[in-house]
Amino acid sequence: DTAVYLPIAELPDIKHEETGRSRKACWEAQKTVLREALKMVNNTFVYNVIVLCWMRGESKSLLVCLIQLWKFFNFPRQTIVLGANSKDQVKFVHFDIITDIVLNSPKLLRDLGGKSNIKEKEIRMRDAEGNVRSIIKPISSFTGIVSNITGYTFSEIFAMKNPRFFTQLDGSIRNIPNAIGCIDSTVSDKSHVLYKLYVNALIERKTKKVFFSYRSSRMPDGDPND
Repeated sequence: DTAVYLPIAELPDIKHEETGRSRKACWEAQKTVLREALKMVNNTFVYNVIVLCWMRGESKSLLVCLIQLWKFFNFPRQTIVLGANSKDQVKFVHFDIITDIVLNSPKLLRDLGGKSNIKEKEIRMRDAEGNVRSIIKPISSFTGIVSNITGYTFSEIFAMKNPRFFTQLDGSIRNIPNAIGCIDSTVSDKSHVLYKLYVNALIERKTKKVFFSYRSSRMPDGDPND
């Protein structure tokens, strides 16, 4: 089969024979989540941390990448880091997704200034004078922390053993206007920082700055119709 790339807005509304669902309907449903997660009041994001705690195959990794790509191309002076538990994980998950999206999106590649601004470990946006004004780069707990970042992603945080790396990463956005951290993960145990975010945001309502979207199947067999 030949891969076909097209704008998300042009996804076909052709229903799958078995599920009765289409790619377009799926995207329309995902948009309702994004609109809530990215809502603004007085030009300021309501939430500074977005958590998508969903089952596998729900496009959560793609969505967090789309959020940070949107910020990268539409907000000035962005420093966005892609965090994960290991060097291999961060390279092959979010960074590869973002790179593929840009390389296969003619408009984004043109706005970026061409393939020369996509490096092995960094994507750069330059100004008219050729100075780097925005970057996206992967990091892990083995590569150190950057300060004053405008956004981060964290892949599969449930597997993180020590919360220190995430705490430092999240702390780097706290004093930056309209900075957003995005986490995609399946579930964790109840002693994990992910579960604490879930309790604070959805159960006890202690924080209003965390958007936590949790999906689960009510059926014992994980029925996809849920």
